[in-house]
Amino acid sequence: FKVLDKYIKKKDINVLEVGSGTGRFCIALAKKYPNKEIIGIDYTQESVDLSNKGAELLKLRNIEFIKADLFHLPYEDNAFDFVFENGVIEHFKNYQDAVNEMARVTKKGGMVAVNVNNWYCLPKTIEKKLLGKFYPFGYEKSFKHNELFNAFKEADLKNIEVYAYNPSNYVVRFFFFSKLIKK
Repeated sequence: FKVLDKYIKKKDINVLEVGSGTGRFCIALAKKYPNKEIIGIDYTQESVDLSNKGAELLKLRNIEFIKADLFHLPYEDNAFDFVFENGVIEHFKNYQDAVNEMARVTKKGGMVAVNVNNWYCLPKTIEKKLLGKFYPFGYEKSFKHNELFNAFKEADLKNIEVYAYNPSNYVVRFFFFSKLIKK
């Protein structure tokens, strides 16, 4: 959330999360920015219902979750100041179509942010290769920096920045979650 939050500008009013899942990022944004309009879309009705219930319990009035397809977003061109996803587009071989659609609904001068797996995180890349079809998340692309840069460039986005977690982050997460699982 801290990484995502640092890119949201004061002037940004309309924020869209593509593939909002449980709604945790949208809800955190709605709580922190009561004057912004936060919308989360997800492909599953269960996720939308769960997220709307969470927003309702927290009495958040500036947030909405709807069922929608990330490849055919139900919004006009240039509708949002900030559009983001977290761990979604890497599950699609046609990820470029998703990036293009996110760019389409983003206002000129707005921002598109994606959080995807980093190919250079070798422990994660090796894990996926070793597990093959038994990898629990199905198809999941790990992006090389130039692949992500080119996807954004093809979507006609400007001022592109690509960052990556340090590969040791995966090792720390692995040991942390292993301890939780044992408990």
